[in-house]
Amino acid sequence: MKKWYLVVFCVLFSGLLFAADSKKVGYDTSNIFAGAELGFGGYRSFNLGAVGGYQYYFKPEWQFAGFRHGVRGIGSINWLQYSSGAGLFMRFGADWTLEFNPQDRFVGGIFLGPSLGFIAPFNGFSTNFVVSGNIGGSLNIDNTHRIELSLGGIFYVASFRYMYMF
Repeated sequence: MKKWYLVVFCVLFSGLLFAADSKKVGYDTSNIFAGAELGFGGYRSFNLGAVGGYQYYFKPEWQFAGFRHGVRGIGSINWLQYSSGAGLFMRFGADWTLEFNPQDRFVGGIFLGPSLGFIAPFNGFSTNFVVSGNIGGSLNIDNTHRIELSLGGIFYVASFRYMYMF
């Protein structure tokens, strides 16, 4: 079982080992992103899956105090294991993002926003809807690789993500 966690860890961080020169620098770069997510939640739940979306940064005239801010749409589909069974967990949300040092190679930031999700259990016919908010921190490397730690609610308490930005 421990080897399985090691494989997931290596896959999530493999992109970081090959970080290339910065391909985009500045305040007005927007990105499509895709990656992987590993999460833990309430009711003894665990989820693993794919995440993707679009990040839009506001134009340079709208930035303030040297920060870069924008909005993003984000979605994920995960295999979910929880106390009474297993199923699919799908979530869609919107976040406001703020990045502190956008001209650097390593860019730290924060994000927050609402999300709507639903759980389709494998062992039943009912679908459960989940409404929650999330807040978290991020680290961009060369505006290409992004690592996030996100906190939310109910089946989505803590989530670790790696995303590649195209």
